[in-house]
Amino acid sequence: MNFLKKLFGFGSKNEISNSQVQTPVVETAPVDEVPTDLLSELFVDKTPPVIQQPASKPVSRLQEFINGGYANIGYNDGYSHHNAEFLQQKLAIIRAEFRQIVDEAIDNRRSEIFLLKNQQIETRGLSERLEEQIELRIAEIETNIGKLEREKGFSVEDEGLVMKAIHEYRDGFLRGCKEYQEAKLFAQSTGCSADIPK
Repeated sequence: MNFLKKLFGFGSKNEISNSQVQTPVVETAPVDEVPTDLLSELFVDKTPPVIQQPASKPVSRLQEFINGGYANIGYNDGYSHHNAEFLQQKLAIIRAEFRQIVDEAIDNRRSEIFLLKNQQIETRGLSERLEEQIELRIAEIETNIGKLEREKGFSVEDEGLVMKAIHEYRDGFLRGCKEYQEAKLFAQSTGCSADIPK
């Protein structure tokens, strides 16, 4: 019984002997023993935070064409070639490139309509809401195809979306021709005409 009392701590408080009560001994390392560079390496992040840029929306070929910087291209061509025949050839190339881009966009839209119609067939009867959404998307794409076909027709007369590229190129070409002629006249008046490319 004494054994149980000692084991479970029954009895008077005075019966607990010094051998049973031990104070825990905590060993601490002196602060001087831990190198400061180790502490800073563990707890300090020396790399600055990286700011993630949001993913940019992909630009279509048509948008790239519209924002193509044709004024600079025209200026360089005008300064280098400075003749009307070259200008007309380049304008024809710009029109042809525009029509090709529009044709590709129309083909892409028609492929998308084909896929949507297949999806509509596969999901028929599952959800009226889904069918209506697919029909709306198809109608929207068909409207876009109509707009693109009109733009393609406008390009024959340098109107519509191609108008910006045509006018920018023509204006740049004329500025380049003018700069060339002015440089040529100045060079001739000073006797330095050998420095001007022909």
